[in-house]
Amino acid sequence: MTTLATLPSTSKSSRDIVPTTHNSNHRILESHPVHQVVVSPATISGIRMTSTELVKQALEHDGYETPELNDVLYLHFKGYPRIEDTIRAYTNLKCLWLESNGLTQIENLDNMLHLRCLYLQKNLLTSIGSSLQGLQNLVQLDLSENRIETLEGLDTLQNLTSLNMAKNLLSSEDSIMHLTDCPALTTLDLSHNQLITL
Repeated sequence: MTTLATLPSTSKSSRDIVPTTHNSNHRILESHPVHQVVVSPATISGIRMTSTELVKQALEHDGYETPELNDVLYLHFKGYPRIEDTIRAYTNLKCLWLESNGLTQIENLDNMLHLRCLYLQKNLLTSIGSSLQGLQNLVQLDLSENRIETLEGLDTLQNLTSLNMAKNLLSSEDSIMHLTDCPALTTLDLSHNQLITL
């Protein structure tokens, strides 16, 4: 297993989130120099992951109006606050991009049995939970730049070879002990957490 080096946290707590202006299109919720969450204006307006919205996003990226015909879905930088149950219609996805939204929970993905790549970085997730346990074909998972304190819910992902947990709130040996239940991992990034030693 390849493990990238970890760095200790900065003196400023990553729990102290202070909004700062980034540019005219986005705002940054800044905690410390290596942990930033970019939130698009859609987060403030409360855009929802409706069936119509999902079809619109599929068509904008050369996908199909019929949900089950899509194998890739790009839903990044939209500001969705939730992964709503409307996404369950996309049962044949192999790659799902949910980067840089306002997601606080992983949900409604358990029926995506063909999913191989899942990108959930730069959200507001505090835990992994059990919602990924049915994704037997998942190979690559990116959960970097969230607020996750403990690794969990990955033990059933027997094909998971690449896991990115950089820039989270992992702080102890116990918080990463779950990695011993992930024998297929070959690439692991734990950098920029609060781990002092491994």
